[in-house]
Amino acid sequence: MAVTSIVTAAPGRGFTSVESLKARVDTGTTPDAILAQDIEAWSLRFEGMADRVLAKERVIETIYGRGLAILLMQRRPIVEIHSITVGETVLEEALYRLDEPGSGMIRLELFERYDTWLSGDDTPGLAHNPADTRYVVDYTGGYVLPGWDGAYGARTLPIDIELAVIGALKVGYGAQGEALAAGLTGERLGDYSWSGGGSSSNSGRSGVAVDVPPAFAELAGRYRNLLL
Repeated sequence: MAVTSIVTAAPGRGFTSVESLKARVDTGTTPDAILAQDIEAWSLRFEGMADRVLAKERVIETIYGRGLAILLMQRRPIVEIHSITVGETVLEEALYRLDEPGSGMIRLELFERYDTWLSGDDTPGLAHNPADTRYVVDYTGGYVLPGWDGAYGARTLPIDIELAVIGALKVGYGAQGEALAAGLTGERLGDYSWSGGGSSSNSGRSGVAVDVPPAFAELAGRYRNLLL
C-alpha cells in the first residue's frame, strides 16, 4: 500500500497545543515558538514509531491486487471516501461501502466472498505482479488535532496520545523534568501513566538528555498500522 499523493495537507502536526502544554507543565521562559517546535518533534516521533500519519488529510492511496473484496487504508479513521477507481473504471458509490472507519476498512460490493482476498496472490497490496489491478482510493482520513481552527471541526485525536506527548515533553522542562530524565521518578497525567526510563534519547531543554518514556513507545505500538 502507498499514499501516492496528498490532496489536502493537515494545517499542523502537533498532538497538543502550546496552551495545553503550559497548563500542565512549567515551561519556564521558553518561547512559544520553541515549545511549538518541541511539540511537533515529539508528535512526529510518535507517528514514526506508529508507522502512520495520524493528522487528518485528504490523500490518494494506491493498492495493487486481484479480485479484492476489502481494501485496508493507511489513514484512519476514514472520514470520507471521495472516489474509488479500479483499473480505469470509477466505481459508483453503490459498489462500495465503509465498513469500519476506525480500522480503515472499505468493502467493495463487486465481490461477495472473502476468499478472493484471503487466498494466495490476492492478498491486498503485499505484492505487485504485472497482472495485478490498480485500486486508487481518494479519501480523507485521520484525526482533527488540538489547536486546529474551528472550521476543521471538534478535535478527535484520542486524549491518550495528547497526554503521551505532554508527558514526554515534561521530561525536558524544569527541575522536575531533569529528575525524570535521570530516571528518578514517574508521573501520571489523567489516565496516562509514564516514567523517565527508556532507551532512545532526545535532546531536551538546556541539553538535558531525554529518554523516550516506555509508555510512550508502548502506546505508539498500539496505534501502529497492521499493513504497511
